[in-house]
Amino acid sequence: SRVILARELSVDAISEICKNVKCEIETFVHGALCVSYSGQCYLSYCNGGRSANRGECAQPCRKKYSLVDEKGKVILDNKYLLSLMDFNASEYIEKLINCGVKSFKIEGRLKDVNYVKNVVSYYRNLIDKYALKTSSGRIISDFEPNVFKTFNRGYTDYFLNGRTKCFNFLSPKSKGEKLGKVKRVGNNYIEIDAKVSPQDGLCYIEGGEMKGFLVNKVVDNKIYPNKMPKILSGTMVFRNYNSVYEKQLLNTKTSRKIAVNFAVDSNKIYVFDENENSANLIIPSQEYANSIKEMKQNFINQLKKAGDTPFYVNEISFKSERILYLPLSKINDLRRKLLKMLTELRLKNYNKSVQKPIRYAVYPKEEMDYRANVLNSKAKRFYEECNCTISQSALESFSCVDSGIELMRTKHCLKYAANLCSKACGKLYLLDENNKRYPLKFDCKNCEMVILNP
Repeated sequence: SRVILARELSVDAISEICKNVKCEIETFVHGALCVSYSGQCYLSYCNGGRSANRGECAQPCRKKYSLVDEKGKVILDNKYLLSLMDFNASEYIEKLINCGVKSFKIEGRLKDVNYVKNVVSYYRNLIDKYALKTSSGRIISDFEPNVFKTFNRGYTDYFLNGRTKCFNFLSPKSKGEKLGKVKRVGNNYIEIDAKVSPQDGLCYIEGGEMKGFLVNKVVDNKIYPNKMPKILSGTMVFRNYNSVYEKQLLNTKTSRKIAVNFAVDSNKIYVFDENENSANLIIPSQEYANSIKEMKQNFINQLKKAGDTPFYVNEISFKSERILYLPLSKINDLRRKLLKMLTELRLKNYNKSVQKPIRYAVYPKEEMDYRANVLNSKAKRFYEECNCTISQSALESFSCVDSGIELMRTKHCLKYAANLCSKACGKLYLLDENNKRYPLKFDCKNCEMVILNP
């Protein structure tokens, strides 16, 4: 009932797909990028037996490599040639919603809770500007989300608007937010025109490498590092760990609450939620209040105290000019009972989504080899139901990986990165830190690069 699209697609391609399919469409919008097409990377498995396709990637793409030609001439030397920046599609949210995308996917694997809080809140706020939530409730937050303040390797919109620079050869580590340039360097301090706090992590680029330090203390504009770096005036500084913001995220009381309305009648109190569930209780009193205005205010003050329940009070109304008298403790008791009743009713009335039967479609290819990643009988049977024969099982079933097998297929092209697209450069190779040489193959028509097993 839903299809998750590849991250390499443009907005135009996504729009075309949304117009021509009957199921829901989901797209990635934020997070670390796998340099390979999803499910098409075997580099980690062939180097150390940890398969990316089985959730055990050792991330060889975040290590250093050199690009060399067949004569051994170095074109790009000892850099993070397969390391991509992080994906950020926030500027395209309105366009993607208008295309017909129904769900957005944010990377969360191996990310800490603060990262998830910040990034999800950031996109929740964006989406709410252009579309209605499919679920009920409202996010009540006590912090301002900012995706530049949490882990990021610098951001790219990848291929949403065509091919752009999506790689970061300098470092696979977090770059964070731009602070400003160094104004002055002292014996044991530096000065920057930016607000910095003790325990912040700062970084900068020097000689094509990212370097960094922790802040021990701050006096006025003077920043005293834990270890004085060899940094020059005019160097741009970034903050990749914001200690104050991280504490704020850790202690945030942000929550999702359901709106409820109370209505006080002549002898009953009603509560209604935004999903048309309701409950009521008789007011346990026979005595009318002497001061209607004062009693109304007592009801308002006590009923709006939803506390740590899943609800927030949107409105309190009165359906009668006569108000029964109740002490504050009794009003509180009624409120607690009504909200408990409403919670139980919501659970009872909740319609659980059930996986719909699979509608098999004819697969675009009649036969697939190891690149289909089929390692069990159920996966094989699925392809067969789609009229596709599996000629080879997944690479993990091989006792020995042959040379020439595709270890990775990617839209990230080193010929493009090295400005070699229109130049005759012969055969190119990727050289790792152990001098292992991987042949590269280029499909210029589709603008793809393939890394082959030596």
